[in-house]
Amino acid sequence: HIFDSLVARPRIIVVELNPTIPPFIDRINPRGKNKGSSLAALARLGTSKGYDLVHATMYNAFFVDAARNGRIQPKTPLEVFRWDLVRFVVSDYDGENWFSSATERQPRVMNPWDSLPSYFADLLAALE
Repeated sequence: HIFDSLVARPRIIVVELNPTIPPFIDRINPRGKNKGSSLAALARLGTSKGYDLVHATMYNAFFVDAARNGRIQPKTPLEVFRWDLVRFVVSDYDGENWFSSATERQPRVMNPWDSLPSYFADLLAALE
């Protein structure tokens, strides 16, 4: 919502994204919730505000002011998205369901944050 209401015109903007939402789903975080926005939604918003999506890391999207961007090639969400944290539910014809990452079958349902170092796990537990 900050990106949407931005009045200043910085050359570069970095916005946090939810890396578990595939890049073809356009979803903005509901106001007052802590769910995160998709890269597709952020790219759409960036374009509407005159910014080019130029790069993404696992958790951040990088935008450059299109009017001042003469060197960096704009990208689509599909070109820059990292698939590491996306999980799929796969349904076999016999009715069995299982989970998969972008590259392999998962032995169990995995929350991307399950493998956080214990320091972060302890910190999160203390906040509950």
